[in-house]
Amino acid sequence: MFEPPVQRLIDELARLPGIGRKSAQRLAFHLLLVERADAERLAEAIIDLRDQVKLCSRCFNVTGEEECSICRDLRRDLLRRLGERLTPGGILALTTWQFEAFARFQNRLTPWSEYNRTAADPIDTAQLEPGDHLLPWGDGGSAHRYCHFTSEEDTRKLLEDLSFEVIESYAADGREENLNRYFICRFSNTQVEPKRGGMRGGASV
Repeated sequence: MFEPPVQRLIDELARLPGIGRKSAQRLAFHLLLVERADAERLAEAIIDLRDQVKLCSRCFNVTGEEECSICRDLRRDLLRRLGERLTPGGILALTTWQFEAFARFQNRLTPWSEYNRTAADPIDTAQLEPGDHLLPWGDGGSAHRYCHFTSEEDTRKLLEDLSFEVIESYAADGREENLNRYFICRFSNTQVEPKRGGMRGGASV
């Protein structure tokens, strides 16, 4: 037996998954030799982990909130809700505007910093995601519209993560018939209980 503080630490370390008694002893004696500041930083990290991190109430991923950032994502939530209203095998038609791929739209984007200088209710840029943009309505008036750009690859991944099978994808609309990207999807998630009276045909957004 070792001194009580050492033995206590060995016993606690040995309770961790994959840590045997010998490994616990090596870790305990390593910690005995580190600087106090290093030991305190490790102890604080463990306490912060327990106090600030929890499991997402929906998917059980680690998060600091009731729901993780993935489950709080409004786009995911919209598609998830649409899926819940479809019967298994139901069809969803999804359209994404590919404005970021065209110079005529890129040249009209309003920087968030420029918008915030005159906005009555400035946007907190810390809450923005890559792909979030402001486009003026019409020929450049004071009114703006929020737009989020998502690539074909990212959209496919989002749909597949939510158990939508992309059965067809094509570009259409605009001057060159490529302004929008269409995704025709079949919902195949058997784990989501479809709501009664759910749609048997298609839905579109």
